[in-house]
Amino acid sequence: MPNISRPDFLKQELKKNPNVIFIVGISKMNNLSKLGAKIFYNKNPQEGVQSTYKNQLSILLKYLDIINSKKNIFYLTDVFVLKFKLSYVNLL
Repeated sequence: MPNISRPDFLKQELKKNPNVIFIVGISKMNNLSKLGAKIFYNKNPQEGVQSTYKNQLSILLKYLDIINSKKNIFYLTDVFVLKFKLSYVNLL
């Protein structure tokens, strides 16, 4: 799975289909997430996480507009439906 923070991935997707719709879930990485990880015997639930919720969202919003969102799914994640910003599409 490619790293969404890399603009080259977005450029590739834009070239394939400028009308593509992304459905993205961003974990809140809160205490409830940590508790769930312990219940399911995951010792390091946030191992490998390289950015925060705010950082991930800001990267997405640099290139994409939110069409719809669902916040607080089980208080663990937010889901966003996104499309390319018109200004980004015009760069092609």
